[in-house]
Amino acid sequence: MKAFLLFLFSCLTLSIHAQYLTVGLGTHIPVGAQKDRLKNAYGMTLGYEHAISKSPFYFVVDGSWSIFDLQTVKQDVEGPDGSITTQKITYTSSIFNLTPGIGFAPLRHKKVSPYVAVKGGYAKYKTRMALYDPEEDDGCHPLEEENILRDVTAVAVANGGVSVKVPACKKPFYFDLGANYITGGRAEYLRMNKDENQPAAAEAAPHMVKFEHIQSGEVHEHSLGKVYTTKTSQLQFYIRIKIPIL
Repeated sequence: MKAFLLFLFSCLTLSIHAQYLTVGLGTHIPVGAQKDRLKNAYGMTLGYEHAISKSPFYFVVDGSWSIFDLQTVKQDVEGPDGSITTQKITYTSSIFNLTPGIGFAPLRHKKVSPYVAVKGGYAKYKTRMALYDPEEDDGCHPLEEENILRDVTAVAVANGGVSVKVPACKKPFYFDLGANYITGGRAEYLRMNKDENQPAAAEAAPHMVKFEHIQSGEVHEHSLGKVYTTKTSQLQFYIRIKIPIL
C-alpha cells in the first residue's frame, strides 16, 4: 500500500508533463500456473500517458493495487499436551503492479481510439496476518501478533483496449476499457487453510508460525496457511477514465 501511495504522489507530481492521468477499477483473474491457486483480485488502477511528439506512439506508466483475499477465520491448533486452542486470524493478501511501457494508438484524439501497448515492471505480493490472543487459559498463544509474507517478481505485460470520448465535454475526457495479460517470474503467495490438518497441495509448503504453550512455556510451530510458489500468470480487466492534464 505504501508503494501505491508513493506512485500516486509521483503521478500527481509528474502530471504537469503528462497528457492524461488515468484512474479506474480493475480485477485480476489468475490463469495458467496460478489458476485455482490464487483468488480473483479486485482493486484500483492509476497511471499516466504522454504522447511522443505527434506520432501515434505514447509513453505510459500504469500501477494497480488489488486485494485477492480479505477475511477473518478461526482455526483450531493443538498444543504439546493435546489441548485445543481456537486461534482467530485476520489476514489480507494483495498484489501491487508497476509497469512502464510504450503504446500505439493510431486513432489518437478520435471519438473512438483503440490502442495496444507493451510494458514491463514488477509485481509485489503481500500477505499481512493479524493473530489474536486466544481466550483459553491453558492453550497456546502466538509469539507475534503480526506475521507478514511478501515477495517481488519481474513481469511483462501485453495490453490492449479502446478509449471512447465523453460527449459534451469541452476537454477530451475518455472512458477507457481494456485488458492486460501479465506474465512473470516465480513468486511466493499465501492462502489460508480451513483446517491445520487439511492436506496441502503437492507443490504447496506450510506457512509456519511460532506459538508458546501457556502452561509449559514450550515454543512450537503451527501451520496457518499454504505458501505457493508459481510463475505469475494473470489477466487483468479494467475500466477507467482518462483525464486530460495539458
